[in-house]
Amino acid sequence: MYLSIGNRYIRDKEVIGIFDLDRATKKTASFLSHAEKMGKTEHLWSDMPRSFLVTDKKIYFTQSTVSRLVERKK
Repeated sequence: MYLSIGNRYIRDKEVIGIFDLDRATKKTASFLSHAEKMGKTEHLWSDMPRSFLVTDKKIYFTQSTVSRLVERKK
């Protein structure tokens, strides 16, 4: 199955986790900063993202809420 994360579809089996950016800790921010420096992130919207998905290859920032993404994944 595929998961719609805005303007992109990814395989739901690739998703390791779905996280709320408002609840990100300093360690999470450090992890995301490092991933951006390594070119492992993709911003799907130009607006401020609400959540991010971690996959085995990339981290996707999206405007969708965590609850909406979890509901789509079911």
